[in-house]
Amino acid sequence: MSAAPPRKPRPDVIRDDVRAMRAYAVPDSTGLIKLDAMENPFPLPAELARELGERLSRVALNRYPPATRRASSAAWPRRPGWPPARR
Repeated sequence: MSAAPPRKPRPDVIRDDVRAMRAYAVPDSTGLIKLDAMENPFPLPAELARELGERLSRVALNRYPPATRRASSAAWPRRPGWPPARR
């Protein structure tokens, strides 16, 4: 079974102002520490990386949070360190 061919962009569903945008140039940052780019130049400690991997593997990251405030609020008290939900 072969993979489906890639979909082509559909300009009819993209707003004119968005289609008019152009990419901006990103200067080469080789050898620099970019403190403005939400990047950390240092790796995570191995133990922390392992623990994060284990915890994140149990989280449904591919799902949106509950659509209702009630469902979200009901989950808060089950989280360690979270204050009780306000009604």
